[in-house]
Amino acid sequence: MNVTELLAHVRDEYALSLTATDVVGGEDELAVVLHTVSTDGSAFALKASRDDLSAGALVSAHLAGQGIDAVPAPLPATSGHPWSLLDDAHQVTVTQWARGRPAARGGMVLNQWRSFGAVLAQIHAARVPALTRARLPVEDYATPAVASVRSEARLLQSHGVGRGTGNNDPLVSALTHRWLEVSDSVLVIADQTEALGRELRGRATPLVLTHGDAHLFNVVVDDDPPALSLIDWGGTALAPRERDLMFVIGGVLTQAPVTTDEQSSFFAGYGDGAGEVDPMRLTYYRCSWAVQDVASYAAQVLDESRPQPQRVHALRLFTDLFEPTGIVTTTLESLRWIGWTGQ
Repeated sequence: MNVTELLAHVRDEYALSLTATDVVGGEDELAVVLHTVSTDGSAFALKASRDDLSAGALVSAHLAGQGIDAVPAPLPATSGHPWSLLDDAHQVTVTQWARGRPAARGGMVLNQWRSFGAVLAQIHAARVPALTRARLPVEDYATPAVASVRSEARLLQSHGVGRGTGNNDPLVSALTHRWLEVSDSVLVIADQTEALGRELRGRATPLVLTHGDAHLFNVVVDDDPPALSLIDWGGTALAPRERDLMFVIGGVLTQAPVTTDEQSSFFAGYGDGAGEVDPMRLTYYRCSWAVQDVASYAAQVLDESRPQPQRVHALRLFTDLFEPTGIVTTTLESLRWIGWTGQ
């Protein structure tokens, strides 16, 4: 993406002159996020994406307008909408920069966990305007990554015939060897994702406004003065609250598992005990997240057109999924919790 053209677009659509200082963002391959500074020194997150940003922009603008300070407000474009069209393929948002550091880097003290709980409770209790609500995805318990995992399983199994690798690329070989060790667990989780989804579609489901990606890299904290922000609203949807609580009950990050004390502090702020959480819905979301991570990281390693450092990083992240605090391990524990016996 041409950064000069992007900044010119912002100047025209937002009457804002920005200078890009850094490329930031997570694992989203469809988007670029820039840390930018305006002429008066104000900082903004500038995002351009091939995904539809409109629902997240409308929701975050509404929540910020309702006085939820932890939600950074996107700026309105000349159209009046909190997003703009860069071209036929890309949408753009310009959002106030959340000061501080991701909570995944350095953690949070218990008071910050309590604040996080209070913020998520406000979001789950929020009501959004009808036009915004109509744009929001509604949980359907479908996980497209299940098909991707099965396709990758067939490919990697063919590489591993006879315990060889069937491929001269060392990263694909390393992935294949690891896959042969863990494939049974991955395919069990893929099967259970679909089975739980079928069962949950037949049950009455209380829906709330959810963030959908509330892991600790999207929680930004600052100590002086104290501040907490919840960023990246691209996954917002109407769904059961377990969709967000999964990120707190154990967590999804291998290197930043959530302790029992942190969880207790969160729920002290949230206002409901962990006993109110539905085990089946929580397990479904863990299964779905695990399958998506496995599929994404494996695909990145298998893509030999990618730069080598990206593929090395993806292989490390794939391997981390199976650590004692990794999402695959915690998902298998969750399946046993709801009665899955391994048969």
